[in-house]
Amino acid sequence: MRATRAFSLSACPVQMDSRRAPSGHNPGMSVARRLPNPIAGTTALRAWMAMLLAGLLLWFASGPTHALPLQDGYPGPVIIDGSVQSFPLAGRSIYWIDPTGQLEPDEIKARQDLLPWSERTNGQRVTLGESAALWIRFDAWVQHDDVHWELELARSGTDHVALHYRDRHGQWVRQEAGDHLAVSRWHSPDRYPVFTLDTRTEGPVRYWVKIEHARVPFSGELYIHSHPHLREQRIHQQFLIGAYFGMALLLSLVALANGLVFRDKSFLAYQAAEIPHAEATPISAMRQFRSIGCVAVAQSVIQGDVLRV
Repeated sequence: MRATRAFSLSACPVQMDSRRAPSGHNPGMSVARRLPNPIAGTTALRAWMAMLLAGLLLWFASGPTHALPLQDGYPGPVIIDGSVQSFPLAGRSIYWIDPTGQLEPDEIKARQDLLPWSERTNGQRVTLGESAALWIRFDAWVQHDDVHWELELARSGTDHVALHYRDRHGQWVRQEAGDHLAVSRWHSPDRYPVFTLDTRTEGPVRYWVKIEHARVPFSGELYIHSHPHLREQRIHQQFLIGAYFGMALLLSLVALANGLVFRDKSFLAYQAAEIPHAEATPISAMRQFRSIGCVAVAQSVIQGDVLRV
């Protein structure tokens, strides 16, 4: 007499087949006794991956800061008094695209009243091409000089970024970063381009940021951080990155172990092909993990005929 086992795993991207069970053999009970239960392990690891994803999504706090009223229709100087440790420049800066990319900051400054500046908004995308340059202007007024403030372009892969401003003696200060420069030549070697703001407190300072990026549209965001806040943010980011790659390594080992325990060459081939090529994002890793967990659950049920004592 033939006994057919059919089951469904609604959450798993695996389609099961019915198998013939030997006479007098109860596969459900024997498999449960002989094989490790992969559900608990994979569920716990999926929970850890979900927690890691939540941590990666907890970006640094950003909120409103004080700003003077509009001047000539443009945002006034940003007042940096320490009440907010980090905030974006979107809505607090203006931009203009130089189609030639050849103008220098002193030329931009001399023509600033004649150029068609526009307010820069959050998530704005601009296409620069091979020769154009994006100029971003903002004014900042540091109220206390006991804390250093820094400007960050929260985007990697930008060709060239330069910050310009005049010091208290009227001399231009230039700070550079970007992919066209070795990291050792960056003003502040870091994950992203970071620049130091002037520490003057007697009045607002006008800053000019020149961005060159030819390959794809540019949509990077500029942020102002206090130095302690930026260092703390970097520590958290490095911790989460280490935790993510540690989980990815653990995921690969779990996949390999499941493949060896269940003696499934196709599963091992899946592990060898998919895990190394998974995109380096928490979401894709969780998808890979979910798929591996489902395959393990399926194997624990359908291989009762294969794994016999």
